[in-house]
Amino acid sequence: MAYSKDHALLGAGSNSHADGDSATSKLGIVQGHAFSILRLADVDGHKLMQIRNPWAKGEWTGDWSDNSDKWTTRLRNIVNWHESKDDGIFWMDLNDYVTEFDSIYICRDFSDTSQWNTLTVEDKWEGKTAAGLPNSKNPKAQMEKNPQYGLTITKPGKAVVVLRLKEKLDRNRAKQYGYLNMQANDGKAIRMPDKKK
Repeated sequence: MAYSKDHALLGAGSNSHADGDSATSKLGIVQGHAFSILRLADVDGHKLMQIRNPWAKGEWTGDWSDNSDKWTTRLRNIVNWHESKDDGIFWMDLNDYVTEFDSIYICRDFSDTSQWNTLTVEDKWEGKTAAGLPNSKNPKAQMEKNPQYGLTITKPGKAVVVLRLKEKLDRNRAKQYGYLNMQANDGKAIRMPDKKK
């Protein structure tokens, strides 16, 4: 729900199948196919998702589908949904979603029309201000000679920091190093949480 409230674009990927997207699950979900997640709703304890097949046909036929007996007039009014036609748009419960789909795609919109303020800094590492990172091949590197930028956060809030290197050799390697260090007001480094705990 948090991503939806942040106006992120959400997508879903259905389970793969040897026959690709010519196969469907027993309850109508095209296999190995990408869908759009249009809306999320928490209604009377039901976590519902409105999903769209971009083919504009072929829909989920299980609980909360167009003609499901789970729908009441009251529930339809709450989510403002009354259509029952094969247009590729359908509702399903989160529990069914995790059975029928194996992926969720999240795309944040950082454009000027979104609710985010953005700041972009472009620079080059070259000449005397490109010492690199100290390692076995570069033991005399002096970090203080590298380009550095400071960003001070003065009040609580959400932030996304992206460090991007344009000249990439492949998906995981670049021609240059990039290093990001974040620290709290007490000077201690902020580290990613341990996912194993």
